[in-house]
Amino acid sequence: MDIVHDRVMRPIFIAGRAVAFGFIVVLMSIVLVVALLIALIRLFDVYVFASHQWLTYVCIGATFVVAGLVIWRFRRPDHAGE
Repeated sequence: MDIVHDRVMRPIFIAGRAVAFGFIVVLMSIVLVVALLIALIRLFDVYVFASHQWLTYVCIGATFVVAGLVIWRFRRPDHAGE
């Protein structure tokens, strides 16, 4: 019975634990990114561009565009059609 547990059940438990902790890490990172983005927008609105709210949106939008272009540059082409 110990052989069955060691060879079958233990890897299943380890995989399940890895999936559960993976979901927790992903959800916590999403919450952290959203909270930091809200804090950044509030910081820009109140202290950096106090009377020009549109500059906040331009700066954050430009940051996302640049990040997207960098990610797009390092993508790998799909060879599924070959």
